[in-house]
Amino acid sequence: MMIKIGAQIKSLRKKKDVTQDRLAEYLGVTPQAVSRWESEICYPDIEMLPPIADFFNVSLDDLAGINQKRKEENINMYIEMANKEQCCGNFAQAVSIYREAVSQYPSSHKLQAFLASAIGCMDNGVKISTESANEAIAICCRILDDCLDDDVRYNAMSILCWVYYRQLDDLNSAMEFAGRFPKIYGCQELIQSEILKIRMPSEKAEEFVFSYISALLITFNKTEFAYCNNKKVMLEMLIRELNNLLSKLSG
Repeated sequence: MMIKIGAQIKSLRKKKDVTQDRLAEYLGVTPQAVSRWESEICYPDIEMLPPIADFFNVSLDDLAGINQKRKEENINMYIEMANKEQCCGNFAQAVSIYREAVSQYPSSHKLQAFLASAIGCMDNGVKISTESANEAIAICCRILDDCLDDDVRYNAMSILCWVYYRQLDDLNSAMEFAGRFPKIYGCQELIQSEILKIRMPSEKAEEFVFSYISALLITFNKTEFAYCNNKKVMLEMLIRELNNLLSKLSG
């Protein structure tokens, strides 16, 4: 676990909102030494560990990340248990498991997102209550306010898109959150098209479809067709290239 001490020192220092200079002053070392620890270029001498733990008011196990490892193992255990229930269609039981998990680890944004998803994203053909939808929304909004992990934040925004549109029939709010996704790897367009796909045919949904057709034509090195104004020609060319690819795979 020693290899994680540098990252743990950095995390604890930022949570306490102190500088490397301030920590170095307290420990009687140079700021450069603290910087090397946090970069994991080298580790603190073993006799430095108790004063470092004391400065942050944590145990040596916490400093070494041992308790964090146990926490992650327990969180993953809860997620696995709930996932099994969801796979069997026991959605209410899955929600109960996540509620218990969050009560044990209330600081885990990852668990909170799983709970919100279990509450708000059940796709069993029956809409959830407005109260449940609002609970899922409130959880996701807290995540967006407090969480710094982009993966968890984007997951929360995806849940918000789903709940607003599929559960509350609020397209405008769904599209508002979809618009907050970064325009990288087509992420924003993917979420927006996911929301709009059940509204086909619509001009907006069609626009997204042909934007992806253009991207696919570029990957097939058919750039001249990717920017063609004739959508019928674009679609015919894509079908031709996909058929060629299918023939190669079949052969």
